[in-house]
Amino acid sequence: MDEWRQRLLGDLVPETSRPTTDLSAATALEIALGMARSEIAYVLELGRAHKLPVAGNVNGDDVWMTIGPARVRFTYDRRKGVIAATVPGHEEAAIAWDASARALRGPAAGGNAFDARTFVRTALDAAVAAWKAAPPGSVPPRWDAPAQAPAALPEDTKKSEG
Repeated sequence: MDEWRQRLLGDLVPETSRPTTDLSAATALEIALGMARSEIAYVLELGRAHKLPVAGNVNGDDVWMTIGPARVRFTYDRRKGVIAATVPGHEEAAIAWDASARALRGPAAGGNAFDARTFVRTALDAAVAAWKAAPPGSVPPRWDAPAQAPAALPEDTKKSEG
């Protein structure tokens, strides 16, 4: 919690009923997802205002955006305590709490503290770059489309004709 918020909490809430202000895993992950939500909402509104091919969702634990055929997604798995990040041109990345460091750890931190805002903005930049590089008229793949065609049903599960 930053200094201003800490002071405001002290001014508004009696000490006996104050919640802890220690950074916890859940709090840090909520803040990171909130940053993703905020930046995606900005791009969606900018795209809508300029009639760009954008769509997305900023509600709940699954925030995502498509721009043309490119997509970015941040999904918070509360049970596992991990945010899965899907970024164009990269493998799925995990953002998680490192209890020993009392900080978030994620891709490309290189031993440094993970900067969620920079990671989210870089992911959105990658989506915009992928959209600009895509052939005209490209459409995004469905989120729920299987990676490969499902196997045929075994003969005994098919309805008999006749």
